[in-house]
Amino acid sequence: MDNLEKVLSNWSTGAIIAAHDNFTGVLTFREAVFAYPIRRSIAWVHPSYAEPANDVLAAIYLTEGKVIPFRNGITFSDFRMANFMIPLDENYPEMLKYGLEVQSFFADLKSKNVPWSAERSRVRGFVSEFIRRERAKFSFLDQVAIHR
Repeated sequence: MDNLEKVLSNWSTGAIIAAHDNFTGVLTFREAVFAYPIRRSIAWVHPSYAEPANDVLAAIYLTEGKVIPFRNGITFSDFRMANFMIPLDENYPEMLKYGLEVQSFFADLKSKNVPWSAERSRVRGFVSEFIRRERAKFSFLDQVAIHR
């Protein structure tokens, strides 16, 4: 998990998740401003967490499934979804069109002079709180802990 934290903590431009539904065959793209390793997979945070009218915890997503480093990204999957997460950066210019909310989020963060690493640390606390609250709902969460 330490190696995964090193990778994810360097994605200071956010990430795109390509999610393939194994049942329907539908491919969707999701945006993440932060991602964190958890014991059984990845926790990621959608940029909507920063909108004042939104509940921060509603923008946090937990996944279950083995995490495998792949090229410049990671894969993680479960029985239903196969996911590929890559940093939203110049290495994947074709993905920038799927990351408009992430780009807007980071422009706003920069305009407020908030360091990315400081905000990522602050949001880690929300992820920990989310895991504690949701533990009873999901069987895999009794094994989950946010990696610090």
